[in-house]
Amino acid sequence: MNILISGMASIKYVLLGLLLVLPFVFADIGPAPPAPNVVVRIVDNGAPASEVSQITYHCMGSNDTNVSGPVEPAPIGLPCIDGVCRNDGGWYYKFNPCYDFPGGYFSYEFEGKTIKTENFEFAEKYSDYEMTIEAENGSIIKKTGSSLPSGCLPALLMPAILGLGLAFGTSKRG
Repeated sequence: MNILISGMASIKYVLLGLLLVLPFVFADIGPAPPAPNVVVRIVDNGAPASEVSQITYHCMGSNDTNVSGPVEPAPIGLPCIDGVCRNDGGWYYKFNPCYDFPGGYFSYEFEGKTIKTENFEFAEKYSDYEMTIEAENGSIIKKTGSSLPSGCLPALLMPAILGLGLAFGTSKRG
């Protein structure tokens, strides 16, 4: 009976310790991860649509008129030169849901009209992303992406720490 009581007390101490450490593990420390490299080519019958000077990425759920902070979804402009549009190193803040490309659409001006692509979703976190769009109607001709392996180290370590704490906390003491 004493072993069971001391084991339960050890588990409580392990869980209490984890609760005290969690705020530090998930604290916002350090700079944001590097912005993804986004390249969008806008073509008109196969040739670069050089009259497009900027496109705007609209994250799903973004509000074009009322943005209250850096983590709220908002449209972001990408400058274009000779039909090639790139994010200029800026992207969303690391806790913004748009930072990891949940999906959305692009809009731009072409021949006096506002053109909008269809909504699209990204499969995973990308470090590089390329897309080709037909200027006249906004249809997506091609999209590719490459990703770096990702993972949240604290999220991977927490189950291991908890398992070790439970294993050692409930071991028989002599």
